[in-house]
Amino acid sequence: MDSSASVEVEVRELRLDEASGAAVLILEDGQGRLLPIAIGLSEATSIAKELEGLDLARPLTHDLLCALVEELGGQIQQVEITSLIENTYHAELLLEHSGGRTSRVDSRPSDAVALAVRVKARIFVRESVFEATQSEPAGPPGSDPEVAEEAEPTEGPELSLIHISEPTRLGMIS
Repeated sequence: MDSSASVEVEVRELRLDEASGAAVLILEDGQGRLLPIAIGLSEATSIAKELEGLDLARPLTHDLLCALVEELGGQIQQVEITSLIENTYHAELLLEHSGGRTSRVDSRPSDAVALAVRVKARIFVRESVFEATQSEPAGPPGSDPEVAEEAEPTEGPELSLIHISEPTRLGMIS
């Protein structure tokens, strides 16, 4: 397959690395390949809130960004995780403006996914990213201790599912 081609993925789950306290976003393609990405707790909270269908009294930052894009006449068409450079993932948002013009905006994958789950936009990963991270379908979530990330390194494969109903585990203020 062409390494510049993109593969559609879905959010499989969010996990919390008990040892480091880091959140891990796990994406899965149609072939069962997994892409674990270490993300910040606020982004994990934002994604979990949307996946679990919870309404909070006040909008989170990603809710605000979606509202701004819509208010300005735009629409988030899709997000794409484009590369893995020096153990850091990079992503882009594909925006459609009123009048049909499109543009790409650089983004962290966690922010891109948090926006995508809100507007039901499709999520893609470039084949080259999968090629850089694995050579065959992965085992169960948490079984791969080499999780590339967006910020600082994380150690420890002991992961547990993240649920927004446990706000203290995510450092959320109720």
